[in-house]
Amino acid sequence: MAIIAKLRRQENSTGVTIPKEILGELGLERGDPVAISSNGKRIEIRPATGKRQRVMDAVDRCFARYPRALKKLAE
Repeated sequence: MAIIAKLRRQENSTGVTIPKEILGELGLERGDPVAISSNGKRIEIRPATGKRQRVMDAVDRCFARYPRALKKLAE
């Protein structure tokens, strides 16, 4: 399925909106982590899996468990 989308500015980055139908095909939801890479002249976006995902999940749990302490450390 090919859908034309526009690249949009998002703060200091550029983003693209992914239609709900495509997210559904991939089993993804808003907020799910994805891995982004370039392959020649193509951009590849796929569900993030493996060791990197486990590390990111651990970081998320840490932020959820110790928000005040991490905020204090960031000051």
